[in-house]
Formats: sequence, structure tokens, C-alpha cells
Amino acid sequence: MAAKTSEIWDQAKPDRLLWFWFRPRTKQTKLRFFADKAMTSSVGLRKLLEITISKVRSTAGDYERVPKSWEKIVDLNALGKHAAELIEAANNDRDVRLARRFLDALEKGRSGSF
Repeated sequence: MAAKTSEIWDQAKPDRLLWFWFRPRTKQTKLRFFADKAMTSSVGLRKLLEITISKVRSTAGDYERVPKSWEKIVDLNALGKHAAELIEAANNDRDVRLARRFLDALEKGRSGSF
């Protein structure tokens, strides 16, 4: 119900709800459809950019990355394209920072060993 009304984004940890929704052995068409649709709304896009970023603590220095596991829920390539479009169309620095932060973390996730 929260996904139908977009109230999912108002939850304290919407990423946890998305992972709860995910079932490895079943088709994820509804979840993927929801995530694809969320990318087209301003609130959904910003939340997806935010919640997919994870902090990695390392003795070499902490950094952020987007774990490859998120690909099970959302098309990370499409999300990256939306992030780039957000940078181009942004009316505020906050959106630009968020989109760049996501793109940097996405690149770290792709080049990392985890």
C-alpha cells in the first residue's frame, strides 16, 4: 500500500522496505516496475539516489559506493542516466551534490572488489 501511494519514501528507512519486498526466488516484476516508475518522479529519484549509497569503512580511508546488489531492485544504469540528467536540469546545489555523490559512489561500486 505504501508503494502505491508513494508513502514508502516517508518511512524512516525506505531501503529496508525495498529489500524486504525483494524475494530472491520469485520474479520481481512489481518491485522493478515500482523502482523504474520512481525514477521518473522527483521525490522517487532523489530517494533512490540517496538510499542506494552505502558507506564503506576502511583502514585506507572511508568512502561511499553503490553495491552491485542494488541491481536486483533497480536498473543502476538507468538511475545513473537520471542522475546525469538531474545535474543538467538542477535548480539547486543540493540536487547537483546528491547526483554527483551517487555517480561517484556508483563508479566506486563498479570498480570495487565487493
